[in-house]
Parts: sequence; C-alpha cells; structure tokens
Amino acid sequence: MSAPRIGVLVPKALPVPEFLAFAVQVESSGVDGVWLAEDCFTAAGPTMAAMILERTERVQVGLGILPAAVRNVAFTAMEIATLANAHPGRLIVGIGHGMPEWMKQVGAFPAKPLAALVETISVLRQLLAGATVSLRGEHIQLDNVVLDQPPLIAPPVFAGVRRARSLKASGQVADGTILAEPSTPEYVRAARRLIEHGRTDSSQSHAIVAYNWFAPKDDDSSRALRAAVAAQLDPTLEAQLGVTTFGAQLLDLAREQNDPSGRWIPEAWLERLAIWGSPDDAIARIAELATSGADWCVLAPPPGTDTDRFAQSISVVAQAVRS
Repeated sequence: MSAPRIGVLVPKALPVPEFLAFAVQVESSGVDGVWLAEDCFTAAGPTMAAMILERTERVQVGLGILPAAVRNVAFTAMEIATLANAHPGRLIVGIGHGMPEWMKQVGAFPAKPLAALVETISVLRQLLAGATVSLRGEHIQLDNVVLDQPPLIAPPVFAGVRRARSLKASGQVADGTILAEPSTPEYVRAARRLIEHGRTDSSQSHAIVAYNWFAPKDDDSSRALRAAVAAQLDPTLEAQLGVTTFGAQLLDLAREQNDPSGRWIPEAWLERLAIWGSPDDAIARIAELATSGADWCVLAPPPGTDTDRFAQSISVVAQAVRS
C-alpha cells in the first residue's frame, strides 16, 4: 500500500483574499493538493481554481464539485481546457449532482439526475480528450462539437457522489470518485465495492478522494468540530453513516436534538466521524483510510477554525505521511 496523497479543502466561507492566502499557506506546508467546494451561493469554482493555480506553484487543484446540470457541458469543457493548458497536469475536475434544494432554487434540477451526471462526465471526458461529440441524450444535446484547443494533458474527471447507483455510475464513466465528509473507513470500503461493481474497464485506475473534518482536541477546535458535524446530521447522510455500527442510532439522536453545538455527540462516535486529535492520531486514521481504499485524504477545517493553526497542524501531518 502506497501512502495516500494529502489535500486540504478550502473553507467556502472565507472571503476571496483570505482563501487565496490560505491556499498559498497550505501549499508551503507540504500538502499535495488544494480542493475547492462550489456551493450556492459562494465563490465560483472555475474562478477560484484559476486564481489558486496562478498563486501556487506545484499543488494540484481539485475543482468542484461542479453541478452537472447547471452549465452547458461544451462551455464547461472550454473553461476546463483553458485552465488545463495554462497549468498542465495540475487540475482535477469534480462533477456531481448538486444539492437538490439548490438546484431547484435556481431552476436547474434535471428531470433525470443520474442520466445528467453520466452524460456530463462521459461527454466532458471525450471533449477534453479532443474528440468530436454528437449526442441526443436524455440531458445533453450536442451536434458535432469539438474543442479548438483541447488540453495538452487532459485533466481527470471525478464524480462527487454518495449513493449506490451514483457510485456504480462513477465506476463506469469517471476517472475517480470524491466522497464527501464524513468519509469513514467503513464508507470508503463500501464505496470502493460499489465503484468496482460499475467498472467496465479494470485496466484503468480509479482514484478515491476521501473528505474528512480535521481538528486537534483542544477546546476551541473541538467545539468547532462538534458544531460542524452536528450541522451535517440529516437523512442525506444515510448512505455514508448506514455502513457504520452507530450511524442509524446517531441519526435518530440528531432528530431528537435541538442543540446545534453537537455537545451531545458521543466522543467515541466523533472520533470515527472526523480526523480528531494529535498529529499521530491523524496519521493513524489516514493510514486506516488508505488501507480501506482512499488514494487522497482531503482534510477540511471546521467553520470557525483558526486557519494559521490549521496549516501548522497540516504541515506536521503531511511531512509524517511522506516519510
């Protein structure tokens, strides 16, 4: 087993000057990648990626997760190709369903979400490879489309998905899969099995990216972590938590609570839902995730985390994993 690559998820709430400074800071800490979240209605993913690629020198930038149904796939391919040609080999593209309530809010919820995802990823990969594409699909309509300047190095296209059917589809059409936090070792193993079930070409590698909250066990960081985890606990996490021994019980408990602080989450469960503790604790959990099938471990600071302290902790973890 090779060591996983270490990434950092840029907090979506940071103002633009601060997220650029944070990206530069975490690059200097020795991580392999900077990952972005495009959520409604924060900063735009391709624009964030362009700025971070310009401000950094070596890290890969994970763009996404871009909602499949929001942008025309031909124009998405143009944006990606432009970035990829400016920064060869440094871009990873993530495509997902988008959060249903947001997609409905902006009038972009597709009639068939899985078909929209599969067609978007398949066509995007073809266009980035320089192919001419015509398609009369369930979601995409293209007539003889080809990029004038396809990437010299086509970036991999990953699917950002959660549930069984989408994970199987990712194995079928994508270069990799992005698993949102919390990505427990149990969930990574379960996702890998579903992805492999969907794969038709076993000769091609398929990378798994596991997102997780990361926090030391000091009082301030622990409070931020508990609140971040508590804010996520709703039925959309059933696919992720259902494979753990405590997931169903935790979701039942969350439905009974009216306390956003998360103080009611048992410590033993919190230790499974996040990378929480000392650098040695983090390294042990990263090793467990790698054994479960994660190729990337992407660490996310809970909202309210001191980013300077976070970067210092990441530096210790990244150096230890490399060694």
